[in-house]
Formats: sequence, structure tokens, C-alpha cells
Amino acid sequence: MDEKEVCALLGQAVKRLRSWNKWTQEFLAERLEISANFLSNIENGKAWVSPRTVSKLALIFKVEPHELFMSEYSISPDTRDIFSRYAREAEESVGTVLKELKNKYLEPGTKG
Repeated sequence: MDEKEVCALLGQAVKRLRSWNKWTQEFLAERLEISANFLSNIENGKAWVSPRTVSKLALIFKVEPHELFMSEYSISPDTRDIFSRYAREAEESVGTVLKELKNKYLEPGTKG
């Protein structure tokens, strides 16, 4: 496997994990402290990253660093399902909390 193939694997994994989490490139780039343009280049296999960025990606996505270099087909359907359920549950939880905060602090006539 050459360097281009390794970059492509990393880019595909980053894009896949970002999509599973329903994050924009801008959101992930901000968490990584890089530009959205650089993240786009990573996802398209056009840029290589430092070990520090690989470590940050793994922490953000809650995966082991080596998993960032695995193809989608290397990830079991059970693991894909866990990611999908986790993303849905997190989205629902955030929605519930935001609704409660809105009701408590923004709705007229409420006591707080």
C-alpha cells in the first residue's frame, strides 16, 4: 500500500465517521483546530496529517487510532449500528435539553 492509498483510507474514514455523527466539516474542523478547507483535503485523500491530528481524530470519534486506517468494510455491521444509534440518541437528547431550556428561560410567563 502506498502513501496515496493510506491518505485515501484515512480520508474515507474521517468522512464516514463525520457523516455518522451528522457533523459538518466546519464543526469537525473547529474541534480539530484546522481549517475546513484542510479537512476537505484530508477527506479527499489530498492531504496528510500529523500524528497529533490522528490522535485528536481518534479522541473526537472515540475510536482507536488504527481504526482511522480501516476501510468501511472492515467495520462490522454491529459497530456501524452502534454509531448510528449513538448519533440518533445524542441528537434526541440534545433536542430534549434545548426544549427544556427554551421552556424554562425563553417562554414568557415561566418561573425560573
